[in-house]
Amino acid sequence: MNDNGEGQGPSPADMEAMLAQLKASGLFDQLATLQGNLQAIGKDLESLGGLATSRLQETENLATHVLALECILSVLLRQVPVDAGPVLEAVRIRTAGASGDPQGSPAVRQVVTDLLGERGNA
Repeated sequence: MNDNGEGQGPSPADMEAMLAQLKASGLFDQLATLQGNLQAIGKDLESLGGLATSRLQETENLATHVLALECILSVLLRQVPVDAGPVLEAVRIRTAGASGDPQGSPAVRQVVTDLLGERGNA
């Protein structure tokens, strides 16, 4: 520190005046409100994460059941031949409008073809 006061920080009186100004400006109230809002957002995000995890588990459960049913159906279809023509026609009728494909949903047609197998049924 030199003789002309350079390097000194603000005096206690200056600090009190600065704090008084900050209080008067409402900064501390805004910071408290911001902190409350951030805590609320944190809780909401935690809740959202829990819901997303729950939906994912439900989706995995549904997919597991569908896959199990497809496996059972594919074994049954190997034992009882099914003509793919009427099934693919039903796919066309039920899904052409929603899929935008005049032949019906390509994904549904593929599942039908997969389930009917490679024995010439499809």
